[in-house]
Amino acid sequence: MIDLSRDKIPSTVNFDVRRGCQSMSTGVVGGLFFAGMMAFYALFRADILNNGGPDIIHALWWLPATFSLPSVPRSYYDILFALLLCFQVMVTWELAKHWLARCMTTLVLAASLFAAYLLARKGRYLFFSDDVYSGTAWLWTQMEALWALTALALLSVWLVPMARALKAGRRPVVSPLGWAIRTACWRWLAGIVFFGTILILSFGHPYYQSKFFEPWRTLSAYVFSAFLVLGPPYILLTNLFRGHRFEDRSDPLFNILLLARGLSLAVLRWRSRSLRRTLANRRVKVSFRDLLVKLFFLPLMVNFIFEESSGLSQHLSTVLSQLAEGQSILKKTVFDHAYWAMFHTIFCIDVGVGMLGYACSSRWLGNRSKSVEPTLLGWGVALACYPPFNQVSGIYLPFKSMSTTLNPYLQADWIDMGLKAMTIALWGIYVSATLAFGLRFSNLTHRGIITRGPYAFVRHPAYTAKVLATWSSGLTTFSDPRQYLFLLVWNGVYYLRAITEERHLRLDPDYRRYCERVKYRFIPGLV
Repeated sequence: MIDLSRDKIPSTVNFDVRRGCQSMSTGVVGGLFFAGMMAFYALFRADILNNGGPDIIHALWWLPATFSLPSVPRSYYDILFALLLCFQVMVTWELAKHWLARCMTTLVLAASLFAAYLLARKGRYLFFSDDVYSGTAWLWTQMEALWALTALALLSVWLVPMARALKAGRRPVVSPLGWAIRTACWRWLAGIVFFGTILILSFGHPYYQSKFFEPWRTLSAYVFSAFLVLGPPYILLTNLFRGHRFEDRSDPLFNILLLARGLSLAVLRWRSRSLRRTLANRRVKVSFRDLLVKLFFLPLMVNFIFEESSGLSQHLSTVLSQLAEGQSILKKTVFDHAYWAMFHTIFCIDVGVGMLGYACSSRWLGNRSKSVEPTLLGWGVALACYPPFNQVSGIYLPFKSMSTTLNPYLQADWIDMGLKAMTIALWGIYVSATLAFGLRFSNLTHRGIITRGPYAFVRHPAYTAKVLATWSSGLTTFSDPRQYLFLLVWNGVYYLRAITEERHLRLDPDYRRYCERVKYRFIPGLV
């Protein structure tokens, strides 16, 4: 039985989340590989197979009619496949630290990207043609087959650490089999209740009924179905190889069981002590707050990734067509499409890596949250920057939509192109901050102190780059003086985000030491 009245970490438990997902190269490798896949897939869709192929008919036939979908675009599955492959790449790179394993991983990724390039330019249909639809809709295209082969090749990389473990004679099993099976069964049942509730809300709550959340509704159905099948073996293996009774306090499914037990005792036996102890425990509080962060941001990230991939496909194919016609990249129309193609590529990386960080915290990776923002102000200024709350704040601070006329002093082509080049450079700094987090990325949470990449120079590089990029991209469209004022107020929101994050992170002595070494918050040498 876990003593919830104490919250002291036993000395025998390795619960230091700062050791998990620490290498910046993990985020860089995964992000660049995902960007390459999305770019080549965009060309493949544009030149070879429109929308990735025929729609998938009766995509959720095994679920009740309430959750059924008449059809799902094939590109939806391809983008999810690419995200899963990106996750596999990042996990392989993070955990297979031996030089031979990383060399093998690099060769696999390079060969996969080169083959994807060839397919994007000279691809053909595989197993089906234009006039064949529903009967063979589940058969794969060449691009999908290539990604499947890449996934299998990455699995072979794990032979290196497995061989080293066997040679060292390690015994990885740390928990009794009977205990592991019993707890796995209970957590699986708790997971069914949890993911089933998410599924019902996604299809039934009015907030999720707009077309914007259609990808999330589909994904929630597949996540629920996948958990039914893959949940038991994953939980059992986690219990066997990464199990420890203290770490259960950070497991959301275990905490759901504790909460259910406390509620049942309070209602049926009028004994509320167990419920009070559960709700008062610090690790339980962190676990539920972390779960709230995921439930808010994951639906947004899922829908953002489809929006960004669509924009990338549109602008990349256009700019390549213009270049093929002999037009110069310095021509204004070509440059504009190139700008938007790079913009959507950057945000494909940002949203893709961020989404994996939210979704894939695990004791296997050591990237679970150590703490979560405890104040309403911290939550408020963070949520104000995301839908649906930014729609309300945008009403009072409409710096983007106040004027329909352009700034008359900044309309020369060379000024516009220069500002756009500066904007892309700033967004590049912004996404480098996301890559520095890698699989530890998450708003409002503390998953370890980042000291590499842009965080070696300032403490908030992402906010600095985002604010400056907003200014450089908006100057040409600002003709009303109030727009500058409203944007300054928006900058104040990001300043408050930085302040509340630091107040939260300063509870960790490691962050206080980091602040002593990196003295500037936003701009090196200035502030």
